[in-house]
Amino acid sequence: MQNQISIRLISALTLLFCSCGGGELRSIPPKFSDNGKVIDSIKNAYSAEAVEFENWGVDDATDSTLTVCLINSKRLSAQDNDSSVQVFKALASVIRRSLTDNTRYKSYYIIFVKSTRQSGIEYRSHSDGMKVLVEDL
Repeated sequence: MQNQISIRLISALTLLFCSCGGGELRSIPPKFSDNGKVIDSIKNAYSAEAVEFENWGVDDATDSTLTVCLINSKRLSAQDNDSSVQVFKALASVIRRSLTDNTRYKSYYIIFVKSTRQSGIEYRSHSDGMKVLVEDL
């Protein structure tokens, strides 16, 4: 009985410490030839709190996708499909041109993300997004 209580206490403390460690791990942003000025301008243009990147890490295959998340943007993409597609393609194109190695990714997934915190837990949902293939740019 004492062992079960100890195991449960250790498990609970481990989960608590892990959740206090800053949330989920984010991958390292790609290198930009303009030191991230394009990303800063996108962040400002879309009134986003942050721009985050998700990818597979340092040893990405050349056919990988770079995911770009605009967090809590106050301005979402266009309302109709045609305009929305053009917005996502334009964002992907600008990001691709600003990368130091723009041959590394074969597609770009642009996502508008709504992030909220309740009781210290972060909740995220995608409000809009599109995967853009390099050949469509």
